[in-house]
Amino acid sequence: MEVSSVTTQADSTGSVEEAAGVLACRTEVWAPLLEGLAIESTAVDIDQDFVDYLNEDGLEGGALPMPRRDSEDSDSDWEYDDSPRPESYPASSTLAERFPVLNARVEEVIGGFGGFAFPKLSWSAPTDAEWLRGPDGLKCRNLDEVAVLLKASDFSQFDLQRLALPEGQRQIAPLPKLILKPYLEPFHETLEFRCFVRNRKLRGVCPRHLTGHLPFLQEMMFGEDQGLAKLREFIEDQVMIRLASEDYDRIVIDVYKQKDRYLVVDLGPWDEELTDSLLFTWEELQQEGGDEVEWREVPRGSMPTDPSAVRKQASRMPVEVAQQLLLHGGDVEKLVDSLR
Repeated sequence: MEVSSVTTQADSTGSVEEAAGVLACRTEVWAPLLEGLAIESTAVDIDQDFVDYLNEDGLEGGALPMPRRDSEDSDSDWEYDDSPRPESYPASSTLAERFPVLNARVEEVIGGFGGFAFPKLSWSAPTDAEWLRGPDGLKCRNLDEVAVLLKASDFSQFDLQRLALPEGQRQIAPLPKLILKPYLEPFHETLEFRCFVRNRKLRGVCPRHLTGHLPFLQEMMFGEDQGLAKLREFIEDQVMIRLASEDYDRIVIDVYKQKDRYLVVDLGPWDEELTDSLLFTWEELQQEGGDEVEWREVPRGSMPTDPSAVRKQASRMPVEVAQQLLLHGGDVEKLVDSLR
């Protein structure tokens, strides 16, 4: 599962009011307000010593997947071994001695989630580093595995340096917190949606992950199930009632459809430098309109040209290859043919 980060890197400058809007989007601030309406999460305090550790060079090998070849004679690339780990690859954290209090708290939270957790910091998830752990991805069992992802992630560094805040507010802002969520399996990315709320009203909705045209979405949103109407009711009559502060008057909300209900995944500021508008433009979202909610999806027979369409691929392969993939409409076979 990937619960993707809403924020992206930017060199933001601005006022205290702008900082308040960004700070309101920290998971530890909004999640308690939306208890029962959002995916469960637990905020864990981290101190400067742990932040310094995350900024150190090097990764702990015990939290990394073990590579293997298919056979001794194979010329194929390395693959990741999903066989049981040996005793030298411990399930418990090797950071316990250095950070005993943090380790104990992380163990307690992950144990309460059934043994696996999805990690992030206050704003961002380390989705750009999930390739590092092979098939385990963002599925973490202990502090070591969490730390490997945070150390390797540019998104996490963005949070640690508080770069989403205006420059004058960064040093006085509190340290981000470690956020742990239960690792949901299965988590269908095609059922995650980005909702744009302006003046506390839902204005636009589109898929969160632009992987191509998905025919079933039209029926889901406008057919007998009336998914778009139910989503609007969920946002305006439930979520926004809980988010009473004016800091949430304009907000971007990622939601996930789980069976017959919606759950909030993440919140992001209404800011074109920090939040991806996906299939909309910020100019369109700022325009005054009627009372209707606009639904957008990737058109049939086409692929989006925005780099966000292959963000996951870009985190797992050289950027040059990801760019070429965009030029070939996201079609891997066409890309391979062009390289022959």
